[in-house]
Amino acid sequence: GNVSLDVLNLDGLEDIGGQLSVNSNQSLDTLYAANLQLVQGSMQFNSNNGLELVDIPNVFEIEGELRMEWNNNIQDLFLPDLMDLGGQLYLYYNEQLSTVDFDNLIEVGSSVQIQNNYQVEIVSLSNLQSVNGSFSISSANQMSTLNLPELLEVNGSFTLNNNSQVESFEAAKFADLSGSLTIRDNSDLQTVDLSSLECLDDFT
Repeated sequence: GNVSLDVLNLDGLEDIGGQLSVNSNQSLDTLYAANLQLVQGSMQFNSNNGLELVDIPNVFEIEGELRMEWNNNIQDLFLPDLMDLGGQLYLYYNEQLSTVDFDNLIEVGSSVQIQNNYQVEIVSLSNLQSVNGSFSISSANQMSTLNLPELLEVNGSFTLNNNSQVESFEAAKFADLSGSLTIRDNSDLQTVDLSSLECLDDFT
């Protein structure tokens, strides 16, 4: 990593022809890419312990995966214009992460894995329709509701596990699940709406 780098300004970029990787920069606290619209590879943020802000408001497509793990100080992840993610969405062990906002995301080409982000309160995927892989949210211990109002299909398993404060889970249009459904160890869960789901291979 770059041990003294604290601000990374990429505001001039509009298109990245390959991968954007920001890894092991212990002093980095802010990344700006205000005009970035397309990433033709993956986007990765790993082990940046000082990172607090990732500001990429206009990216609409990432052709690879979006991976963020072991960034201990990031609190909010906003990609409000992202519509199409070609690979997986993987958020893992970001200890202070509280808000995950992908409000315009429609399709994920692989799995959605949001795991062990213990301070997450809000996971906003209000336009997500299709996940071409498994979907899992676990140990989001501050999240009280999960609402997936436009979700239609998951081509894998669906897991909602060990989210100690979630009270409500609603996915009323969710009709097509090709793998198992696991909803367990959510101690405060009171309401589940899966009223369109027609067929299950396995339920736990």
